[in-house]
Amino acid sequence: MRDPNGFHVNITKVDSIPQDITTIRMNVDNFDEAYEFLTAHGFVNVQGDKVTDTGSSKATMMASPSGFTISIAEHIKK
Repeated sequence: MRDPNGFHVNITKVDSIPQDITTIRMNVDNFDEAYEFLTAHGFVNVQGDKVTDTGSSKATMMASPSGFTISIAEHIKK
């Protein structure tokens, strides 16, 4: 779903996660900077040290100490 300002709501199903979760997806200009910022504020990468890097994007999900999650992604422009 997308509103007139371009904001999206995504609903997805992930077979490896048995329960529903709510997360904010944030597109960033600099993945490493966003990762370091969130880490400095207590967030941890839910995949350990893994970052999904497809060559055209870098992404991972970060969780706060309270369990709130933010999925960060940088779309690489060539």
